[in-house]
Amino acid sequence: MNLSEKYRPASLSEVIGQEKSVAVIERMRSNLGGRAFWITGKSGVGKTTLARIIASHVADQWNTREIVGRQLTVGSLRELQDHWAYVAMGEKPGYALIVNEAHGLSKPIVEILLDVLEGLRSNTVVIFTTTHEGNDLFEETKMDAGPFASRCVCLSLGSQGVTPKFAKRLKTIAELEGLDGRPESEYIKLVNRCSQNFRECLGRIEMGEMLSE
Repeated sequence: MNLSEKYRPASLSEVIGQEKSVAVIERMRSNLGGRAFWITGKSGVGKTTLARIIASHVADQWNTREIVGRQLTVGSLRELQDHWAYVAMGEKPGYALIVNEAHGLSKPIVEILLDVLEGLRSNTVVIFTTTHEGNDLFEETKMDAGPFASRCVCLSLGSQGVTPKFAKRLKTIAELEGLDGRPESEYIKLVNRCSQNFRECLGRIEMGEMLSE
């Protein structure tokens, strides 16, 4: 298992540097079903991690589907809707759909989702993640994104102020893995070199970049 998966946060308390978004989810924690979330942010700041944590509060892993936006078809979406009509089997009663790179959703899918999200069942949560921010939600639809955004809880993951927090966590991981040989100041430089992409930082640590020379 690579380091990014081994040390991926599994709970809100483990998420680093995204206090505002975490606080919003914490306030909604008992009422996440029946909602859609639109999570934006740079690569490596925790979008998919946060999406999986939200999903885990509603659905068991086998009732969670994760897909890339361009791969979601009309047929697969209809199939999911039919599936969601039944009571989920497992410890948790719900279903979750995570759509990564959601800016790649096609126009027909966006049009269907407008109806799906309007009447989302209380046992289902849909989470979209994307690096696109602002009103440019989709790449090619040429649609007014306002109606879609209004159906979602919009969370923007920032990178401002995360560098020292990321550096501290990265050094801890490197120490645990026997891959550390540098002071924390060098981890701050690493985070900056990687443009606050935590996943990329872990990859460089895994290759031995932070071992002493």
